[in-house]
Amino acid sequence: AVLALGAVSLAACGSKHFDKPMTLGGTEVSAAVLEHGREAYIHNCRQCHGDNGDGNGPAAIWLFPKPRNFSAGLFKIQSTPPGSLPSDEDLFESITRGLGGSSMPGFTYLSVNERRDVVQYVKYLTAQVGPDAKRVNKFEEAKNSEPLAQPISVPPEPPLTLDSITRGQELFTRLQCMTCHGDGPTAPTLKDNFGVPVLPRDFNTGAFRGGATGRDLYLRIATGLAGTPMPPFTDETVKPDERWDLVHFVQSLRRKDIEVNDILAPEDGRI
Repeated sequence: AVLALGAVSLAACGSKHFDKPMTLGGTEVSAAVLEHGREAYIHNCRQCHGDNGDGNGPAAIWLFPKPRNFSAGLFKIQSTPPGSLPSDEDLFESITRGLGGSSMPGFTYLSVNERRDVVQYVKYLTAQVGPDAKRVNKFEEAKNSEPLAQPISVPPEPPLTLDSITRGQELFTRLQCMTCHGDGPTAPTLKDNFGVPVLPRDFNTGAFRGGATGRDLYLRIATGLAGTPMPPFTDETVKPDERWDLVHFVQSLRRKDIEVNDILAPEDGRI
């Protein structure tokens, strides 16, 4: 079966699929970049994300959480406002670092150019066929309706203090975060937009899909996780300084006795 999959991959790489540039998100991308991105995708990504980026690759049946369905246009990790598509840098960081606590490893063994070419190919795959049988790319669709959203501003992180952690704990309670991130009644019932059960993040392990730095967690709180029950907490609900308090409280919950070290992101970048 492995040999068969390899043969399919090699056969798929054998013919050129792009003979002219395409516009993705308002930016012209050369045929060479798309072709290189496709080749790297086939060798490194299709086994999980599928040939068409629908998340149904041959390995997907064995994975939990499930691989991302690019065609839906819902990306969990983004620095852009809720409801918008991620930036190129967001996609590049996800490919580079992987998603901690999942089967998605970091691909630092690919060159920077290869990873950036894969970003463009993933953007190409972020498309669906409309009622008129025409292929609609979501990055182009978004660009045609209004300028693509820019990353939100992240203010400098204030010092970590006991007062900050205490305020964060109070906010955690007020927002009822424990109903999902704890032993609350909603945790076992949660499902994503595709009807697949999802587990709320266990803060004790310290493993976070989009990184565990203060900035990473600040963005997850601000933008939410698209396609999941995790909502965004925008400035109308949580002020920036309060968001930092919440970050500090969440970081304080990490326990050394059960923390998870991501074995899929070794120091040398090899798998």
